[in-house]
Order: sequence, then structure tokens, then C-alpha cells
Amino acid sequence: MRANTEADFWGRVDVHGPLPESCPQLGCCWLWQGTLDQDGYGIFKLAGKQWRAGRLALALTTEEIAPELFASPLCKNRACIRPEHLSPSTAREMNLRGDAWSGRNARKTHCPRNHPLIERGCKICACEATKRWQQRKKRAVI
Repeated sequence: MRANTEADFWGRVDVHGPLPESCPQLGCCWLWQGTLDQDGYGIFKLAGKQWRAGRLALALTTEEIAPELFASPLCKNRACIRPEHLSPSTAREMNLRGDAWSGRNARKTHCPRNHPLIERGCKICACEATKRWQQRKKRAVI
């Protein structure tokens, strides 16, 4: 069995993917047509090393990224390996950009009552809750 080459890698890419809703200005996604891992990211073995397809696409087209960084798809399509869609990111940056609760909460600017969020929460709602608690406590004593 022969070893995979760079041409084999690019042969598994569909450059006519969909236009991402999150960043249409970057152009169409390049979809990985090879093997996907359990998380939906492409994987490819080149020169005896197994790579995530996005990281390898960056390494082949621009520069290799630091080991602690991930090739994060800005288009939010895990199968996309278009270098313009990939950003070297920490795990924290990926989580905050994502749609999990941690990312959604980090992007909030106002509480459900439309008060501005300052630092770690809504000071107005917290103050109101404290006043209600103190009033209940007073009524319980009487």
C-alpha cells in the first residue's frame, strides 16, 4: 500500500461547498470528502502522521500552527478546510465562538430584563433580589 501524498489530500476536497451563513464574505466552504472523526472533523494520514484535515490545510497553504492551538472553522462547518475559513485558536476561543451555552452566555450584553450586564452579571437584578430577600426575612421575623 502506498503512502498518501499532498495531491491525495487535495483530491479529497470539494471546493464547491455551501456559502456559510455566519461569514458569507469569505466565500464557499471547501468540504472534506475523506474520513471524519467522531466530532465531525476531517482526518488524514500524511508522512506517517495523522492530522486533522483543517490543521494540515493550514500547514500546507500558510504556516504550521502551534501545537496548543486548533484550526477553528469560522464558518462553523467542521468539515470545512478552506484556509480562509480557518483561524488558529485556543480551546477557550473556540468555545466562546461556538453555540454551546458557554459561548452564548459570554456574548450576552443584557440580562432578560434588558439591564446591561456588568462583569459577571446584572447588578440591578442582583440588588432587587437582595431587597426582596431582606423583605421576606423581615416579614418572617414579625
